[in-house]
Amino acid sequence: ILVASILAGVAASSAPALVSIAMVSMVLEPFGLPPFIGIVVLTVINPLVDPLLTLANVMGNAATAALVADKARAGLGELSPG
Repeated sequence: ILVASILAGVAASSAPALVSIAMVSMVLEPFGLPPFIGIVVLTVINPLVDPLLTLANVMGNAATAALVADKARAGLGELSPG
């Protein structure tokens, strides 16, 4: 069950909510729980968690862009042809 949960988490890390339903139902199956519980859980939890995931994604992208821009500005004088 632990391995299935880890694999489902890795597979669903960047998946939209619709794909996550399949992953959650795959994890709930060994517990003998019906798949519609996964649908209910994701329907209730996803609107609460999705803005936080979006925030983390945007902040990571912004930080990466700032680092690349800083490195590009610092290394501009070091560029030489050939």
